[in-house]
This record gives sequence, C-alpha cells and structure tokens, in this order.
Amino acid sequence: ATYHFSKMQLQQRYYIKKFLKFNDVYLHAVEAFLKENGFRVLRRINCGLPDEDFIFMANADIFVQGGGSYSESIGKMVKMNGGTVLYNRTFIKNQYERWKLS
Repeated sequence: ATYHFSKMQLQQRYYIKKFLKFNDVYLHAVEAFLKENGFRVLRRINCGLPDEDFIFMANADIFVQGGGSYSESIGKMVKMNGGTVLYNRTFIKNQYERWKLS
C-alpha cells in the first residue's frame, strides 16, 4: 500500500519502569527509521493523561502499533474507527532482543 503523508507523530508514555530503557531504544529506532525515509517527526512524550493519550491515538487515520497490550487496544479502536494500523512483529521482536543484549 502507498500512503501519502510526510509527517509522523510519536506518542509515548512511560508506564512500567522495568521497560524504560527498552522504550527509549525502541522509540529512537522508530524515529531514526522514519527520518531516514524522509518523514518529519513530531514527538509527544508524557503529555496528558493515559485516557487522553488513548483517545488521541485511537482517532488516528494511520496508527503504527507497538508490541504491548495498550498499543494493541488502540490499534483495535483505530480499525473500528475506519483507520489503518501498521504493525511489524519482526521489527518489534528484533528491537526487544537488541535491548536485552545491551
């Protein structure tokens, strides 16, 4: 599929301290990938309440799903709202393995 957009917004909140380092590694990998592919990247990190974040992301036209259950729930809502969900299990698994080795 071809998508016609040039701006992406990264949304992240730190919920579980155990995964803090992984979240940073993952976020930087995603941001680098997007920038390398010509996207302008905006960051929305730890803004608002979790419910506000959920509503914000659930109304996205295109949502890039992460590996957790919160992201999975948002992905389901995006689909219910007629949006598109992009999800790459291999990318997420590779980032997790990279994090465990560091």
